[in-house]
Amino acid sequence: MTLSSAWLDDAHSNPAHLSGGALDLQGHITMAGDTGYVIIPRAISRDQAQKTAEGIHEGLQPTETFNNRFSYPLTQLAREVIMDFTKNHIDKLQDFFAPTPVPRTPSGEGVGIFRSNQPYPKPRVSKNMVFVTIALTSLNTSTGWYTLLEGSEPAWKNVDKKLEPGDAIVWRGDVPVVESPGGGGKFINVTYNV
Repeated sequence: MTLSSAWLDDAHSNPAHLSGGALDLQGHITMAGDTGYVIIPRAISRDQAQKTAEGIHEGLQPTETFNNRFSYPLTQLAREVIMDFTKNHIDKLQDFFAPTPVPRTPSGEGVGIFRSNQPYPKPRVSKNMVFVTIALTSLNTSTGWYTLLEGSEPAWKNVDKKLEPGDAIVWRGDVPVVESPGGGGKFINVTYNV
């Protein structure tokens, strides 16, 4: 399976109010209210992220090309990262699916590299989906990572979330995102249907 290509051109969606996750006193992630995304610091080790990133390079043949990224076949190391993430963090996905359990198998898995390109001009959403993005390298707008939008149109507020290698973000597909012009960031993406 490859990265989901279910991006919908829906600039007029009515996104729910978003808030980021917070750490409690023990360093665990907490989620309060109607959260559209949560960041899991150090979801995998930095060493595991680096080794996996080294196996994904632009010399590989992409399985799909999107406006802002290339999708590649899963490597064995990427499969191991997904299994480790699922084993250690599946409980953090439960709030995104409640009251039903998290699906046993994702609808899509893939690795990718953001590519420098003219960003698509409108916000995008993917309804009825939950994404898990695991950073293999630093992900920010200069490496191609998305800008999340908070609030509602036309008064959206840009939220630049920076991920370090090994960090993960879980986000609902109805959170509007805007592409950035940067490139080179490497990541694993796991998609679930809601």
